[in-house]
Amino acid sequence: MARALPRKSRTPPPPKRPVQAPKVRTAPRDERRARLLLYALGGSGFLILAIVAAAFVFAGGSNESNPQNAIAALREADCKYSNPKSQGREHVQVLPPNFKPNSTPRSSGPHSNQTIIYGSYTEMVPELNAVHNLEHGAVIIWYGRDVSESTVSQINDFYNQNPDGLIVSQYPALGDEIALVAWTHVARCPRWDENAAERFVDTFGFRGPESCKNDIEQGCFRRENLEPGNA
Repeated sequence: MARALPRKSRTPPPPKRPVQAPKVRTAPRDERRARLLLYALGGSGFLILAIVAAAFVFAGGSNESNPQNAIAALREADCKYSNPKSQGREHVQVLPPNFKPNSTPRSSGPHSNQTIIYGSYTEMVPELNAVHNLEHGAVIIWYGRDVSESTVSQINDFYNQNPDGLIVSQYPALGDEIALVAWTHVARCPRWDENAAERFVDTFGFRGPESCKNDIEQGCFRRENLEPGNA
Protein backbone atom coordinates (compact mmCIF):
# COMPACT_ATOMS: atom_id res chain seq x y z
CA MET A 1 0.00 0.00 0.00
CA ALA A 2 1.31 3.43 -0.92
CA ARG A 3 2.19 5.65 1.98
CA ALA A 4 0.84 9.18 2.21
CA LEU A 5 2.90 12.31 1.58
CA PRO A 6 4.65 13.76 4.66
CA ARG A 7 2.47 16.34 6.37
CA LYS A 8 3.37 19.94 5.61
CA SER A 9 1.86 22.84 7.50
CA ARG A 10 0.81 24.76 4.40
CA THR A 11 -0.12 21.82 2.20
CA PRO A 12 -3.92 21.76 1.88
CA PRO A 13 -5.92 18.60 2.56
CA PRO A 14 -6.89 16.47 -0.44
CA PRO A 15 -10.15 17.31 -2.21
CA LYS A 16 -13.27 15.46 -1.06
CA ARG A 17 -14.70 14.95 -4.55
CA PRO A 18 -13.87 11.76 -6.49
CA VAL A 19 -10.85 12.13 -8.77
CA GLN A 20 -9.34 10.09 -11.57
CA ALA A 21 -5.96 9.63 -13.14
CA PRO A 22 -5.31 11.25 -16.52
CA LYS A 23 -6.99 9.78 -19.56
CA VAL A 24 -6.79 10.91 -23.18
CA ARG A 25 -9.52 13.31 -24.23
CA THR A 26 -11.01 12.10 -27.49
CA ALA A 27 -13.32 15.09 -28.04
CA PRO A 28 -14.06 18.56 -26.68
CA ARG A 29 -15.91 18.73 -23.36
CA ASP A 30 -19.32 19.55 -24.84
CA GLU A 31 -19.31 16.19 -26.66
CA ARG A 32 -18.76 14.17 -23.50
CA ARG A 33 -22.36 12.96 -23.26
CA ALA A 34 -22.28 11.90 -26.91
CA ARG A 35 -19.25 9.71 -26.18
CA LEU A 36 -21.03 8.10 -23.24
CA LEU A 37 -23.99 7.33 -25.49
CA LEU A 38 -21.73 5.65 -28.03
CA TYR A 39 -20.19 3.49 -25.32
CA ALA A 40 -23.71 2.52 -24.19
CA LEU A 41 -24.52 1.31 -27.69
CA GLY A 42 -21.96 -1.47 -27.31
CA GLY A 43 -20.72 -3.04 -30.53
CA SER A 44 -22.57 -0.64 -32.79
CA GLY A 45 -21.10 2.23 -30.83
CA PHE A 46 -17.56 0.97 -31.38
CA LEU A 47 -18.31 0.61 -35.09
CA ILE A 48 -19.43 4.24 -35.22
CA LEU A 49 -16.28 5.30 -33.34
CA ALA A 50 -14.14 3.39 -35.82
CA ILE A 51 -15.83 5.13 -38.74
CA VAL A 52 -15.38 8.54 -37.12
CA ALA A 53 -11.71 7.79 -36.35
CA ALA A 54 -11.10 6.76 -39.96
CA ALA A 55 -12.73 9.96 -41.18
CA PHE A 56 -10.42 11.97 -38.92
CA VAL A 57 -7.38 10.23 -40.35
CA PHE A 58 -8.36 10.94 -43.95
CA ALA A 59 -9.34 14.50 -43.06
CA GLY A 60 -5.93 15.17 -41.51
CA GLY A 61 -6.94 14.99 -37.85
CA SER A 62 -8.87 17.25 -35.49
CA ASN A 63 -8.13 20.94 -35.17
CA GLU A 64 -8.64 20.60 -31.42
CA SER A 65 -5.36 18.67 -31.06
CA ASN A 66 -3.30 20.63 -33.58
CA PRO A 67 -0.33 22.17 -31.72
CA GLN A 68 -0.15 25.18 -34.03
CA ASN A 69 -3.82 25.99 -33.45
CA ALA A 70 -3.32 25.68 -29.70
CA ILE A 71 -0.25 27.93 -29.77
CA ALA A 72 -2.16 30.48 -31.87
CA ALA A 73 -5.01 30.49 -29.34
CA LEU A 74 -2.52 31.00 -26.51
CA ARG A 75 -0.88 33.90 -28.29
CA GLU A 76 -4.26 35.49 -29.00
CA ALA A 77 -4.79 35.42 -25.24
CA ASP A 78 -1.39 37.14 -24.80
CA CYS A 79 0.11 34.01 -23.21
CA LYS A 80 3.81 33.32 -23.54
CA TYR A 81 4.16 29.73 -24.72
CA SER A 82 7.37 27.69 -24.45
CA ASN A 83 8.36 24.10 -25.11
CA PRO A 84 11.32 23.52 -22.74
CA LYS A 85 13.54 20.53 -23.38
CA SER A 86 12.98 17.65 -20.95
CA GLN A 87 15.32 17.76 -17.95
CA GLY A 88 14.90 14.07 -17.20
CA ARG A 89 12.68 11.92 -15.00
CA GLU A 90 14.89 10.93 -12.05
CA HIS A 91 13.22 10.18 -8.71
CA VAL A 92 14.74 12.20 -5.88
CA GLN A 93 13.91 13.20 -2.30
CA VAL A 94 15.09 16.78 -2.86
CA LEU A 95 16.33 18.66 -5.90
CA PRO A 96 20.09 18.42 -6.53
CA PRO A 97 21.85 21.60 -5.32
CA ASN A 98 23.15 22.36 -8.84
CA PHE A 99 19.81 21.82 -10.61
CA LYS A 100 18.54 24.82 -12.59
CA PRO A 101 14.95 24.56 -13.90
CA ASN A 102 14.53 25.63 -17.51
CA SER A 103 11.01 26.94 -16.87
CA THR A 104 8.92 28.47 -14.09
CA PRO A 105 6.83 26.60 -13.12
CA ARG A 106 8.77 23.41 -13.86
CA SER A 107 7.55 21.11 -16.63
CA SER A 108 9.99 18.19 -16.28
CA GLY A 109 13.10 17.11 -14.41
CA PRO A 110 13.88 15.35 -11.13
CA HIS A 111 10.82 14.74 -8.99
CA SER A 112 9.47 12.81 -6.03
CA ASN A 113 8.46 9.18 -6.50
CA GLN A 114 5.08 10.15 -5.01
CA THR A 115 2.27 11.89 -6.88
CA ILE A 116 -0.40 14.31 -5.65
CA ILE A 117 -4.12 13.57 -5.58
CA TYR A 118 -5.73 15.23 -8.58
CA GLY A 119 -7.90 18.11 -7.46
CA SER A 120 -8.23 21.85 -6.87
CA TYR A 121 -6.26 23.33 -3.97
CA THR A 122 -6.36 26.74 -2.30
CA GLU A 123 -2.66 26.71 -1.40
CA MET A 124 0.46 25.59 -3.21
CA VAL A 125 1.02 21.86 -3.53
CA PRO A 126 4.63 20.56 -3.48
CA GLU A 127 6.07 21.14 -6.96
CA LEU A 128 8.52 18.26 -6.46
CA ASN A 129 5.54 15.89 -6.37
CA ALA A 130 3.43 17.72 -8.94
CA VAL A 131 6.08 17.19 -11.64
CA HIS A 132 5.51 13.45 -11.22
CA ASN A 133 1.84 14.01 -12.10
CA LEU A 134 2.99 15.81 -15.25
CA GLU A 135 5.04 12.77 -16.16
CA HIS A 136 1.79 10.78 -16.11
CA GLY A 137 0.07 13.21 -18.45
CA ALA A 138 -1.50 15.66 -15.98
CA VAL A 139 -2.08 19.34 -16.66
CA ILE A 140 -1.52 21.79 -13.81
CA ILE A 141 -3.16 25.21 -13.70
CA TRP A 142 -1.05 27.36 -11.40
CA TYR A 143 -2.14 30.86 -10.35
CA GLY A 144 -0.17 33.62 -8.61
CA ARG A 145 -0.84 35.16 -5.21
CA ASP A 146 -2.24 38.33 -6.79
CA VAL A 147 -4.81 36.64 -9.04
CA SER A 148 -8.28 37.82 -8.01
CA GLU A 149 -10.80 35.60 -6.25
CA SER A 150 -13.23 36.02 -9.15
CA THR A 151 -10.61 34.71 -11.59
CA VAL A 152 -9.80 31.77 -9.31
CA SER A 153 -13.52 31.02 -9.27
CA GLN A 154 -13.55 30.96 -13.09
CA ILE A 155 -10.58 28.58 -13.09
CA ASN A 156 -12.40 26.28 -10.68
CA ASP A 157 -15.53 26.40 -12.85
CA PHE A 158 -13.37 25.20 -15.73
CA TYR A 159 -11.88 22.47 -13.53
CA ASN A 160 -15.31 21.28 -12.41
CA GLN A 161 -16.51 20.84 -16.01
CA ASN A 162 -14.14 17.87 -16.37
CA PRO A 163 -11.55 17.40 -13.59
CA ASP A 164 -9.91 14.26 -15.03
CA GLY A 165 -6.14 14.58 -14.83
CA LEU A 166 -6.17 18.24 -13.74
CA ILE A 167 -4.59 19.96 -10.75
CA VAL A 168 -5.36 23.57 -9.77
CA SER A 169 -3.00 25.16 -7.28
CA GLN A 170 -1.65 28.48 -6.12
CA TYR A 171 1.93 29.34 -7.13
CA PRO A 172 2.69 32.58 -5.24
CA ALA A 173 5.77 33.53 -7.29
CA LEU A 174 3.62 33.96 -10.42
CA GLY A 175 2.20 37.20 -8.98
CA ASP A 176 -0.82 38.12 -11.10
CA GLU A 177 -0.10 35.53 -13.82
CA ILE A 178 -1.65 32.15 -14.56
CA ALA A 179 0.43 29.24 -15.87
CA LEU A 180 -0.78 26.21 -17.81
CA VAL A 181 1.73 23.38 -17.54
CA ALA A 182 1.99 19.93 -19.13
CA TRP A 183 5.09 17.77 -19.58
CA THR A 184 7.59 20.04 -21.46
CA HIS A 185 4.87 22.60 -22.30
CA VAL A 186 4.37 25.88 -20.44
CA ALA A 187 2.09 28.85 -21.11
CA ARG A 188 2.23 31.89 -18.81
CA CYS A 189 -0.80 34.12 -19.21
CA PRO A 190 -1.62 37.64 -17.95
CA ARG A 191 -5.29 36.70 -17.51
CA TRP A 192 -7.59 33.69 -17.57
CA ASP A 193 -8.83 32.66 -21.01
CA GLU A 194 -11.02 29.54 -21.07
CA ASN A 195 -10.62 28.93 -24.80
CA ALA A 196 -6.83 29.03 -24.56
CA ALA A 197 -6.90 26.74 -21.52
CA GLU A 198 -9.20 24.29 -23.32
CA ARG A 199 -6.87 24.16 -26.32
CA PHE A 200 -3.83 23.68 -24.09
CA VAL A 201 -5.41 20.81 -22.15
CA ASP A 202 -6.72 18.99 -25.22
CA THR A 203 -3.47 19.43 -27.16
CA PHE A 204 -0.67 19.00 -24.62
CA GLY A 205 -2.31 17.16 -21.74
CA PHE A 206 -2.51 13.38 -21.29
CA ARG A 207 0.68 12.86 -23.30
CA GLY A 208 3.35 12.58 -20.63
CA PRO A 209 6.10 9.96 -21.05
CA GLU A 210 4.29 7.56 -18.69
CA SER A 211 0.70 8.21 -19.80
CA CYS A 212 -1.34 5.69 -21.76
CA LYS A 213 -4.71 5.43 -23.46
CA ASN A 214 -7.76 4.05 -21.67
CA ASP A 215 -5.88 4.16 -18.39
CA ILE A 216 -8.92 3.40 -16.24
CA GLU A 217 -9.73 0.29 -18.27
CA GLN A 218 -6.11 -0.87 -18.36
CA GLY A 219 -5.44 0.00 -14.73
CA CYS A 220 -2.69 2.49 -15.53
CA PHE A 221 -1.99 4.81 -12.59
CA ARG A 222 -5.04 3.48 -10.73
CA ARG A 223 -5.21 4.45 -7.05
CA GLU A 224 -8.06 2.49 -5.51
CA ASN A 225 -8.02 4.53 -2.29
CA LEU A 226 -7.43 7.86 -4.09
CA GLU A 227 -4.25 8.37 -2.09
CA PRO A 228 -0.89 9.63 -3.41
CA GLY A 229 1.51 6.80 -4.05
CA ASN A 230 4.57 5.41 -5.73
CA ALA A 231 4.30 5.17 -9.47
